[in-house]
Amino acid sequence: MRDRIEIDKSLCPYVFDIEFGDDVFIMELLYNSFGDFFTMNLRQDDDTLICAGEKLVYGYPIFGDVYIVDQYPMVTLVPLDESGAVLEVNHASFGERVFITIDDTPEESEEAEP
Repeated sequence: MRDRIEIDKSLCPYVFDIEFGDDVFIMELLYNSFGDFFTMNLRQDDDTLICAGEKLVYGYPIFGDVYIVDQYPMVTLVPLDESGAVLEVNHASFGERVFITIDDTPEESEEAEP
């Protein structure tokens, strides 16, 4: 089981500090009731905006399409239901079955060592 970032969706807009290694970030989760989806904003700990309005898409790394080394967290955050029963991020699933997971599973090597 992967580590999760626990978020109470009923508190949206929900702002929290999170530490990854030596770096502290400010994350803000927002809910769009018209489209039934969540977005996330990311700031440095000095409140400098890094990314705004990143839509949470099931199975796709958050900030994956805008990632810049030394600016974003050095971990991969992915909205997932590890049981595989739910395959979308919406108000009904988020925080119930789908969680923001920290994808720190080691990648398999291309060749197995003897």
